[in-house]
Amino acid sequence: MLRSRLLAASFLHFAWAITAKQTRSFHQDASELSALLNYKVYGREWVPTSGPILLTPNHYYRPGYGIWNVVIALSAVVPAEIHWITTSMLTYPGQRRGIILRPLSHYLLAQAARVYAFTTMPPMPPDPSQVQARALAVRQVMHLINRAPPPLIIGLAPEGQDFTSGCLGMPPSGSGRFILHLLRKGLSIVPVGVFEEDGSLALRFGPPYQPEIEFNLPAQAIDEEVGRSVMSHLASLLPATMHGEFLPAPDYDSAIP
Repeated sequence: MLRSRLLAASFLHFAWAITAKQTRSFHQDASELSALLNYKVYGREWVPTSGPILLTPNHYYRPGYGIWNVVIALSAVVPAEIHWITTSMLTYPGQRRGIILRPLSHYLLAQAARVYAFTTMPPMPPDPSQVQARALAVRQVMHLINRAPPPLIIGLAPEGQDFTSGCLGMPPSGSGRFILHLLRKGLSIVPVGVFEEDGSLALRFGPPYQPEIEFNLPAQAIDEEVGRSVMSHLASLLPATMHGEFLPAPDYDSAIP
């Protein structure tokens, strides 16, 4: 009963914000919704309270458990508002229901971005026809960094898509360069390893870091090197079964006891 009431109240608040063109605090709404989630937090000393910070959870997914559970839990745990960079549409690859759900998700995600002041980007994997939309989203984030008062905390799941294997996946081309642009604006990365443990969603925060990059490499190589550094630091916070192709970062492999 409590679950039904909470979901209904959250939906009505969101629907009213859409109708009345209002904005809402996602931290506040997520704090209420997080009562529906069973989660625990490790590394609370690294939970950011001020910025500028780029929060990078892995894109945790399994059938029946999507990334929005992670977004809600993290937004409840972090005491400041997180400016999330989210997808602009759910794609439902290979599913007939996608004919209806893709445009519906596009509408709802656009409304969520307006209500909560998020930035949306075209879905992954990249579509060549959406280059301009992606470039516009990047400019919006850079404009936010230039004008936003502290604390500025930006949330981004670098992989940008679900991986059915349950393991870490390589971020898509261009993600490393985008993250590098954010770091050059003065942000530091706080990684969050997300996994399930004993029936609970586990959030393991790590200390902030700056990737060590060789800048004399070609642009594509730098892009890949930043992406691999980000994923290696996440691997340091995850069980070994989720590492995939990534080894824990050499400067960071003691983060898990």
